Amino acid sequence: MEEQIVQFIRGLLEFNVQLSYIVFFISSFLQVTFPPYPGDSVTVLAGYATAISNSFGIVSIIITSVCGTILGSYVVHAVGFRKGESVLNYKWVRKFLPERKERKAKLLFKKYGAGAVFISKFVPGINTIIILFAGIFKMKKHIVYLSFVSAAIIHNTILTLLGRFLGYNMEYIESLIKTYNIIVLAAAGAAAIGIYIYFRFFRKRRKRMK
Repeated sequence: MEEQIVQFIRGLLEFNVQLSYIVFFISSFLQVTFPPYPGDSVTVLAGYATAISNSFGIVSIIITSVCGTILGSYVVHAVGFRKGESVLNYKWVRKFLPERKERKAKLLFKKYGAGAVFISKFVPGINTIIILFAGIFKMKKHIVYLSFVSAAIIHNTILTLLGRFLGYNMEYIESLIKTYNIIVLAAAGAAAIGIYIYFRFFRKRRKRMK
């Protein structure tokens, strides 16, 4: 499926610029709402388009893909929030989000709490179900929204830039993505530890000194 989609969009790039932007937006939306869809590949291709044609601006491409991802994340979260755990019994949910991924997602939630929404964007295959669980568990909306918006901005910007500067070389780019995922997760872990230490020790110490 991925190869057919990419070939279709390649042809579209030369045919209609405005329609290409719409397709890029829809692709980013489907990446979250329809997990088998190869959204990352299309985002890389969109970045590549900015290098081979002046018709595509790097900033407008990033904004388009980020907005599509954010809307998709919002829809998935809203479904989980409104339907609760009953949504896990839907056939389309079970088809694309099997129990193996569900267990992995629950472990991530148990370990990182709301931070799992941000982290999941950099762990292949579980972003959608984590956002869905954030809705099911009725986590604070402003934290969930901030998490998936910031993750979408970082993730889609990096993919677009990789496509622009490295071309559509998915095998090489996928190896780089694994590396940058590790770096982002490590940075997020370090930030979480830093925040915990601040609130656990330094803030209490300041209160005692007053």
